[in-house]
Amino acid sequence: MKTKEEIKQYKKEWHILNREKVIIRCKKWYEENKNTRVKEYKLKNREKILQQKRESYERCKETYKKYWQTPKAKHNAKIQKYKNRAILSILEHHSDKEWLELLKKNKGKCVDCKTTENIEKDHIIPLSRGGNDLISNILPRCRRCNSKKGNRTPYLYPQKNICLTYIKC
Repeated sequence: MKTKEEIKQYKKEWHILNREKVIIRCKKWYEENKNTRVKEYKLKNREKILQQKRESYERCKETYKKYWQTPKAKHNAKIQKYKNRAILSILEHHSDKEWLELLKKNKGKCVDCKTTENIEKDHIIPLSRGGNDLISNILPRCRRCNSKKGNRTPYLYPQKNICLTYIKC
């Protein structure tokens, strides 16, 4: 029977001789388990991670403030906003069939002024304010009423003629 020292020595030698196999096996295991390992770590150490972020922010507060005033930071934030919006539009969107059904339900009229000219899709909660492109967030409005509303939310632009079934709270 081998001792612990002999087993340890054997494993060490085997690893040296089979270095490529070990590296491939480790990379494969890491790729298969990296998401679960990271998630588990973040769940177990949530408070620790948040505390580290707070401390880091406090140490570098002035640097962060200066950075966010630079054109580069503003440009990067704008690009990230568009990327997030693009991802959401892929995940959350309405079909043409749903739009036509909504138009039919409203008899092709604007929900505000009841005209049938220049009907457009209007987002109840605008995309620029974090709204989605689902049919539950869309109303038919004429160009004039849509322009008048702008990018305001229902709370900033109260609508008199709209049935509250459109706005799901």
